[in-house]
Amino acid sequence: MKLIRQLVGLCICLAIFTAVTNTDNVKLFAEPAPDSVVVKTLRLGDVVKVFAKSPDGQYWQVEHKGTGGWIIHHHLSPKDHRYSTEA
Repeated sequence: MKLIRQLVGLCICLAIFTAVTNTDNVKLFAEPAPDSVVVKTLRLGDVVKVFAKSPDGQYWQVEHKGTGGWIIHHHLSPKDHRYSTEA
């Protein structure tokens, strides 16, 4: 978990775009795997900064209000193609 926070902290200036959760109770995982630890649960409409895609394409690496992790891609919709400070 500490490593993820450090990695996300290093990537803040490299956010690709912002996205919004398109459903409620979206799990933010510590690793890009469904059996990984859930570090946070997001609500419908929460905005995240997107940094990368997992090698299999199923997860996006994101940051939400200082907490980094991985979200299954179909729970997010692109919000903007530019960096936003709302997340």
